[in-house]
Amino acid sequence: MARRVNINLPNPGNLDFQIKLEGDWVKVSQYIDSLAPSIQRGYDIATSRFAKSLLVIVKRSIVSGTPPKGGGVTWEPLSPATIHRYGDHPIYYLTGLYHRSVGFFKYKSRTFIGLPINRKRSSNGGLTLNQLAIILEYGTGGRGGGKIGGTIPPRPLWGPSLKSIGGKEKLKSQIITELRRQLSKYGIKPNQVKW
Repeated sequence: MARRVNINLPNPGNLDFQIKLEGDWVKVSQYIDSLAPSIQRGYDIATSRFAKSLLVIVKRSIVSGTPPKGGGVTWEPLSPATIHRYGDHPIYYLTGLYHRSVGFFKYKSRTFIGLPINRKRSSNGGLTLNQLAIILEYGTGGRGGGKIGGTIPPRPLWGPSLKSIGGKEKLKSQIITELRRQLSKYGIKPNQVKW
């Protein structure tokens, strides 16, 4: 399985939900043109809300240097060699670049919460920010740190943050709730919209 830190969100076109419409077909045909934009708006509102909540947890952990509460993990402290080389700092917050870079990103075919694609850590090349995040998340597994040096223990941030917020089930719940809210404008009852 490929190691990654970004949390991919389902595309609105791939959502598997149904709207059960019965009754006045003239009225239903008037809604058809408005349904797609309303579904997109509901999806956008729900995913944006979810992303903001998740990013609060992630950024709090980055600044404090502690794992997300309710994530079920602990992090090993920085090694004495790391502290000697870089000074004492929160685990994920050496320069602040990681903290400033995390966000909610929409590309043509993908929407995700995490780090921008292919952003370099520094102007002199080296690892991308995403590659560094993967090392911090999963560790180096005793292979040495390559350009970073030494063995880096895993300090999971993204999976535990997602768990602490309620996981993808929470996202699914927020999407269906917002879809129902958007579609209620057309007289569609909540029980007519199911996942």
